[in-house]
Amino acid sequence: MEEISKNQMIDDYLNNKLSKEALFAFKKQMIAEPELVEEVTINKHLFALFNTDEWENIKTLNNVGIAYQEYLLSSDAEKIKRAIKTAKKKYKS
Repeated sequence: MEEISKNQMIDDYLNNKLSKEALFAFKKQMIAEPELVEEVTINKHLFALFNTDEWENIKTLNNVGIAYQEYLLSSDAEKIKRAIKTAKKKYKS
């Protein structure tokens, strides 16, 4: 599937804009390609996070997105990142 049309298909799928035939074909493709299911899921969560239904409308985060961003930049998140890196090094050695 071409990247541009794949992204458009994902958008249309999530926004219920596909015809019955296209919907059937897209669902069939998701069964055959687990990576596509993952992309659809990620897009669904991002659209919810940014409170929009199309990529071109994403300009600012909604309140939930702002809260996530603030947490990820917090000292608590940094401590967790360091702990994960340390555990990863210990596991590898």
